[in-house]
This record gives sequence, C-alpha cells and structure tokens, in this order.
Amino acid sequence: MAILAEKLGAASIMATDNDPWCIENAQENLTVNNCTKIKVALVDHISDQEKYDIMIANINRHIIEANQTALYQQLHADGILLLSGLLESDEEDIKKIFISYKLSHKLTIRKNGWIAIHFVKVS
Repeated sequence: MAILAEKLGAASIMATDNDPWCIENAQENLTVNNCTKIKVALVDHISDQEKYDIMIANINRHIIEANQTALYQQLHADGILLLSGLLESDEEDIKKIFISYKLSHKLTIRKNGWIAIHFVKVS
C-alpha cells in the first residue's frame, strides 16, 4: 500500500508493521520499486505523536479496536481513514467505534466476505 501511495504521488509515507520479517521484506520491495519517499518502522503499537492526512490500516478488528484512540488522534481535521482486512461481520462494530469519535462513514466496499471502510474526520 505504501508503494502504491508513492506511485500515486504522496509526498511522504510512513509504513509500519510489528513483524521484523515484514519490515525486511518491505525494504527489499522499496528498493526494487525505486521508492524514495517511504519510511519504514518496526512498531509494537500505533503512536499518536504524528498527524497524517490519510491513514490506511490493513489489520484485523482487534488491533483496530485496541488502537482506536491513536488512529483517531493521528488524523488531521478532514483526514481520511481507510480500514481493510476486516470481515463483513466486523462492519457495524467498527463503524460504531469511529462514528463515536465523530468520523463520518463514507463507504464500505465488500468482496468475498471481506470489507474495506472509508471514514473522514469531521472538522
């Protein structure tokens, strides 16, 4: 997703994972794809120190639930939060969480029992 973001014109990208192998693999993919705007970091939790215009999380429901406050706090006003890697059965609970933070639900995309959800932080 970070590589696609760079190819689509993002000025700077922070990519994180909690698996050292995934970090190593990401670094290799950045080299192969001639990416220069992506920083990669090994993390064990989502930090709320940085603010972003767009956040994309392809992680399971339990990780999203555990990090909901940081996900909210990291978004700039009018920021976009895209969540994927979720089951259709997760949709209502995830929507309830982020709507309670005053994010606006814009769209849910469904495919083969999986969903991606698009929210915007209301300013």
